[in-house]
Amino acid sequence: MTKTYLFVGSYTRPLPHTAGLGKGIAVYSFDSTTAHDHCNLGYLRTIEDSECGANPSSFYMDNKTDHMYVCNEHPSQSSITTLELDVYRNFEPIRQLKQHSFGNDACFITSDFNRRLIYVANYGGNGNSGVAIFKIDDDSRELLPLARMVSNKPGSNAIPSRQALTHFHCVLPCKHYVDGNYAFYATDLGGDQLLHFVMSGETGEIRRVSSLQ
Repeated sequence: MTKTYLFVGSYTRPLPHTAGLGKGIAVYSFDSTTAHDHCNLGYLRTIEDSECGANPSSFYMDNKTDHMYVCNEHPSQSSITTLELDVYRNFEPIRQLKQHSFGNDACFITSDFNRRLIYVANYGGNGNSGVAIFKIDDDSRELLPLARMVSNKPGSNAIPSRQALTHFHCVLPCKHYVDGNYAFYATDLGGDQLLHFVMSGETGEIRRVSSLQ
């Protein structure tokens, strides 16, 4: 048997686009060698929002260190929750750390290819959209603020109810570093743009390089 684990986030508090009836992050397991024959999804547990934080809509799981980094999408109270999980007890949380997301409505999170940095996109439903970058402490796995960019620029207004302002929704790091600088791409749904940025490895300054509309 080859066990594969599936984590499913949810909205646990009401927002304009959701009723918020979820409970947290549900954990399932299945045998990937027989998945094509029949549905064998087995429920293991729910990581409650008292543990993973409100509205765990996006998260990144580091299977090398058994740590999960969770976006808590909760307007101006948005945060990032770091969980250390016990993989031998159905991923029971054994340690929790919290960090501000440095923007509103944190909605996407991922790491770089070396698992040293965490990238967060803040949607900013009513403003304060942007990108935040954190360094993962080698010993504690705590997130240390490294760089951030906040935008309240006008959007394309193509759909006035949804695009009056900039809304960053996804951020993906490039694989290679150039001269100690970190390149990444981000999508701005409010401006209908794909943006290319570079962060200075020395100062943390984020500079826009190019964009596609």
